[in-house]
Amino acid sequence: MRGERSTRPVIEFDGQTLNWIQPKLMQRYHELAGGGKIFATLKWQKIFGSLAVGTTSENSYSFKRAGFLHPHIIIRRLDFEDDIATMRMGFSGNGTLEFTNGSSYSFRRLGFWRQYWQFIDPNGKLVCTLHRKATIGRYRGEAVIEKDAKKLKEIALLATLGWYVIVLLAEEAAAAGVATGASSH
Repeated sequence: MRGERSTRPVIEFDGQTLNWIQPKLMQRYHELAGGGKIFATLKWQKIFGSLAVGTTSENSYSFKRAGFLHPHIIIRRLDFEDDIATMRMGFSGNGTLEFTNGSSYSFRRLGFWRQYWQFIDPNGKLVCTLHRKATIGRYRGEAVIEKDAKKLKEIALLATLGWYVIVLLAEEAAAAGVATGASSH
């Protein structure tokens, strides 16, 4: 895992709220931690670009944003060519995650100005809530895993993919703000 700490299964965590932290300023590496343990990591492969690797106790996955008019994220098991899921994104930050095995989840942003997103299962049941906290220079947030959802084999993947989307949206918004500011001078 190239120097990153090993991850633990989410079901081992006693609480519900895990923390997403970016240990080093300006490094595109994040850890999902709680109780002194790491449950997932997310690392971008380059300083610029959307290719990232999410590592959980179950697997390592690649995430890659594609499409401009119809943005989507391709999810693969690391070192495999076949997609295991696609997350289709809307311009509002909402999306639909569809696995190749037929299962799916909705990804919903809770209001335009709020920094909260949720994964909802096909039955309308809340699985996970992600919250990006306002900080300067580093990304920090929380992942609240619903008690019944801890048993889902893909729960760590959902929390990692959700954080990937949140960070990408924040980076794109920051880049748009810089571009807008530069063009007004």
